[in-house]
Parts: sequence; structure tokens; C-alpha cells
Amino acid sequence: MPQPKPRILLKLSGEAFSAPNALGFCAKEMASIADDIHAAHPQITLAIVMGGGNLIRGNMLKNTGVTSVTADQMGMLATIQNALALQDLLCARNLPVYTASALGIPGVIPAFDHRKALRKLDQGTIVIAAGGTGNPFFTTDSTASLRAIMLQMNLILKATQVDGIYDKDPRKHPDAKRFETLSFQEALNLQLEVMDQNAFIQCRDHQIPIRVFDMSPPHALRQALQGAPLGTLCC
Repeated sequence: MPQPKPRILLKLSGEAFSAPNALGFCAKEMASIADDIHAAHPQITLAIVMGGGNLIRGNMLKNTGVTSVTADQMGMLATIQNALALQDLLCARNLPVYTASALGIPGVIPAFDHRKALRKLDQGTIVIAAGGTGNPFFTTDSTASLRAIMLQMNLILKATQVDGIYDKDPRKHPDAKRFETLSFQEALNLQLEVMDQNAFIQCRDHQIPIRVFDMSPPHALRQALQGAPLGTLCC
């Protein structure tokens, strides 16, 4: 009998859509992401949680008079914009896509339905989840852990700009040590910032491993999706 395909949830930051150290959209970066997903798709079952950091970041509205709740709602809308953009890029490559949001917008994007999403995954469709959790004060890390549990995924890939998990910030400490693997408990004991703590504990409790990797090298995303042991595996 054929082996079941790996069920992977990709946590994709909004910054992945922009040029380095910039906001907005970069056609080259977006095309590269879509091409890598297209190449890996036949081998995997894939869901994607979108961030919105290329359009709005937490500190951008500080001291403007905009409340934290409204700022978070604006961030959720940014993830929807990115999800719609990724949807069109994948559809242009003839990939089947189901895009839904915790905040449904009639005529734009449907409300997320995990039963429908499960059916779509089983049919080989890529599921893109936007809108965060639909609530303020929760990060897209929390969205990733929740969707991974709901969609019965067996791995979270967290695409970052750092090549794994270190014992301290490698940008500040040249002697920082990178882990190839570590346990959930080791990460908690060392207070390592793998994901936000609530999301991390959910992954631990539901035994969903997290691989943190740097997606900036050419085709690193494709390699990670295809099972290459990039970065750090926390399990």
C-alpha cells in the first residue's frame, strides 16, 4: 500500500512576501514561494497559515491613539490580503486551493470551516488559513497551533529568518549554540522562544513537532517541505 503523505502546516510570515528590510510586496519573493510550494505539493498534504507583517506590524500603531484591539483586527485583515495574494499565485500554477478566514468576508473570503478544510486536504487541495484566530491578543503562532490540531497535521514548519533555534540570540552573541533537535521540555526549561508560549504548549500537548528553519536561501522552503532536515526540530 502507498504510504500516506506527510501532513504539513506551514506557518508563513507576511515578511516572506516583502523584500529584505522592507514592507509591502515583492514579486520575486512571492513567485519563489509559490514555485517552491508547487514543486513540493505532489509529495505532501499542505495547509498554510498566513501572517501579515509585511503590511502591518505591532509597533507601527504605537502612540497613534489606535487601540490594541483595533490594531490586532487590522493585523488580521492584513493576513487576509496576503492569503488572497498567495491563493492567486498558486491557482496560476494550476494548484487546487481552498482559502478561508477566521473572519469571513462575504464576497471576498469564506469563514473557516474545519470540516470542509479536512475534506479539501483529503482531496489534495492546499488549505490557506487567514484572519488569525479571529480574536485580538493572539498571534499567528497560536493560529498555526490551533489549525494544526484541528486539521490533524503531523508537523509544523515555521519559516523564519534564522536558521533554527539557538540557546541565545545569535545576532547578539557570536558564541550562540544552534540545536539540531531538542525536546519540548528542554525548550521550556531553557525559556527558548520557539513560538509564543501558549502555541508551543498546545503543540507539546498534542505531540505536533515544530521545525524552525531559515527560508531565505534559494529553495530552502521547497527542501523543508520535501523533508530536508533544515534548522531545528523540536519534538
